[in-house]
Amino acid sequence: MIFQRQKDAFGFSLRSELFFISEPEAQTYVKGQIWAENFVPRAHWEARLPLGIDNYFHYDGIGVIGHHTHWDRCFDIVDCIKEVKKVQDYHMDGNGWWDVGYNFLIGEDGRIYEGRGFHIQEAEKYQQNL
Repeated sequence: MIFQRQKDAFGFSLRSELFFISEPEAQTYVKGQIWAENFVPRAHWEARLPLGIDNYFHYDGIGVIGHHTHWDRCFDIVDCIKEVKKVQDYHMDGNGWWDVGYNFLIGEDGRIYEGRGFHIQEAEKYQQNL
């Protein structure tokens, strides 16, 4: 689904098309299907299935928190997919988290890789109010 959150004259939320939102247990993309040139959904980078979802939330605001990794550099989709998979493996196998800890990851190739997507709180902010 694609939404943009806006407020009407009375302060109520309106939705119009703009943002890609992945919802729990929803098939948002089929591998090989073209969605957007610079957006790489989980199915395309062959993400592991999450072990569960314990921090689903609804947040009307829009905000970005940046966090960098110290993995290998990547400048094309093949190498960046390898790096995204490394991050997911580290978070799931090393930290014991149920999935990759980030909502989205940005590769040095300029693409946005879907992590947890929207409406799933990132792992490092779990149980904190946004």
